Amino acid sequence: MAVVKNLGKGKEEIEITLEDQKQINTFARRNARMEELKEEIETKKKDLQNLEDASDELLMVEDSLISYKVGEVFLQMNQEEIEEHLETAKTKIKDEIQSCEEQLTEIQGVLAALKAKLYGKFGDSINLEADEE
Repeated sequence: MAVVKNLGKGKEEIEITLEDQKQINTFARRNARMEELKEEIETKKKDLQNLEDASDELLMVEDSLISYKVGEVFLQMNQEEIEEHLETAKTKIKDEIQSCEEQLTEIQGVLAALKAKLYGKFGDSINLEADEE
């Protein structure tokens, strides 16, 4: 979130134009989206790890029919069918992770440009860093 400090006595106030406010708002929206993408990437990586673990466990199973959960329902499938489903799901999640990472890189570039512009104009009068909690 962007904050412009009150500079007090002896220091001149910096005027915030409509364009400046739009840039600050854009920065805030993009920063929020970046945080959402980071969380989404972490969730997808956990899902991918779970699928890989399931694939590993499947190698140790010798039954002809295995229960495979799809949504809320368990289906009886043979080992080959389940392997195909797992591989398809892993490929889909890997593609989604790559897409999220590309979006994240793009947003980070926009944020860096906006930071440079806003810090160039406002200096120490603006805080664009996330609060550490």
